[in-house]
Amino acid sequence: MSRPYHSEQQMCVDLCVDLRSLDLHQYETRQEQAVLCDLVKRINQLFERLFHLLNRVATSKEESHHSHDDSTQFRIRIDTAMREDSPESRLEFVISMSLGILRAKRAAASALTLCGDWLQKLETLASCRRCMIKTVIALENCLALLGEQAPRLDFFSEVQKGVEVRRCYGELCFEINEATHQDLPIDEKLRLVGLALGRLRKLDAYEYVRFSDRQLVANLKSRLRNWFESERNHGQGTGLLDDIRFSTELLLSINSRQELQEHDLVTVRSCLNHLEAHQACTALLHALVGRSKRLDALILSFADERSLREVLIELEQELMYQTGATTH
Repeated sequence: MSRPYHSEQQMCVDLCVDLRSLDLHQYETRQEQAVLCDLVKRINQLFERLFHLLNRVATSKEESHHSHDDSTQFRIRIDTAMREDSPESRLEFVISMSLGILRAKRAAASALTLCGDWLQKLETLASCRRCMIKTVIALENCLALLGEQAPRLDFFSEVQKGVEVRRCYGELCFEINEATHQDLPIDEKLRLVGLALGRLRKLDAYEYVRFSDRQLVANLKSRLRNWFESERNHGQGTGLLDDIRFSTELLLSINSRQELQEHDLVTVRSCLNHLEAHQACTALLHALVGRSKRLDALILSFADERSLREVLIELEQELMYQTGATTH
């Protein structure tokens, strides 16, 4: 009979709630020693709780030889571990791969000083938070499986996170393009653009956004704020609008990630199969938002089936070239 892990599962849930409630974005303009000290203290307290939890359920203290991977490699390896058939193996891999990187992240957070780029310091703390969240959710899912219980936390792979982030980027670019082409005064266009950027930062998926992308969005918001607080020169406003439209389209470089290209090829083919069988494929299509401007325009404007099929066939060919895949 499997050991029940009710208390440990609850500890995972409680810790995940506290990790998610630590909103670091609100500190982007508060470069103060007291703020940094408080954030480092809170991060270290969360680390202590996670290490205590890992020690409670660990069957071995041995670290994986991958334990010093960078954050992205670590999260992808956790995804791989969660596909193990044996619940015991899943738990063992998650713990062994987490210990080293969590210690390294804690050391990096503790070493922070006020000198230097403030946003980079917040990113160091955000990276700690993301690694802890990834670990604690994987751990809770493993314990649920071992105890023959239903998981209480949703585990998202890096591909799933990438799809969510890209969808947000695609919708943002669509909104900005719509605002740009409306017959409105420049200040009204920029107001709509500012609202779209503000909504992006409030979405759940924003915590998965890369540091460089968050810097770009913060910079655009700052430039917008400065324009509205100045004389609102029409020419400068038009130039700013063009800069924002170009800059936000750069966010879609996320599409160069191989795992997203492979995901999208499978999804495009599933969409085509559904359309061939005259079946709805709304959810599948929304997983592709951000992949293609033409497809986004069709999806977000509820285009007809024929138009969708034509664009999907072209997109399939493009993705086959990018991934080196063959016809199916």
